[in-house]
Order: sequence, then structure tokens, then C-alpha cells
Amino acid sequence: MSDTQSTHPLEVEMTPTEIRGWVEFSAWCALVMTPIIWWLQGPSVSTDQFVVRTGLLVISGVVAVAMRTWTILRPRLPGEMAVPQGEQPNTTDQALPMEPKH
Repeated sequence: MSDTQSTHPLEVEMTPTEIRGWVEFSAWCALVMTPIIWWLQGPSVSTDQFVVRTGLLVISGVVAVAMRTWTILRPRLPGEMAVPQGEQPNTTDQALPMEPKH
């Protein structure tokens, strides 16, 4: 068995679509949590702290809006989530068969 192959039978790789979804979720969470953190910690006591706080707010806002825009505006890629005609796509509430990697 190679060093790069996983030995855990339940480990499943994430698709790029799932990764983009988690990145967007994380950005929105950071954006929502920033004012709460500012309220808990009080006002900035230095210029550096103000710059870091503002940077977090700007970066999380830009990433969240960009990921949402990407999701809405981009056309579906040819191989992404392709389902043969006449079949129902798998949803997250359906169990997928687990096959061990050899």
C-alpha cells in the first residue's frame, strides 16, 4: 500500500463543488461573527488591531460575495454533477454505497 493512499474505509474525498460550498459558508460565518467579536473585545486599542479587524471584515465579505456570485452566474461544467437522462440525481439524504479503495 502506498503512503498516499488512505487506510480508513469511510474516508471520502470532497468534490470541488463541496469545497466551494464550505469556503462560502466559512466566509459568511466570519462575516457574521466579526461584529459580535468586536462587541465582545471592545474598541481597537492600536492601529494594528484596527487594520487586522478591518481586513478580516473586508476579506470575508469579498470572499462571501464572490463565491455566491460565482455559484449563481457560472454555467454548470460539463462533467460536474452530470446525471444520465431519466435518472434522479443523488441527494445528501440518500446513502451512497461505500467501496473500499484497493
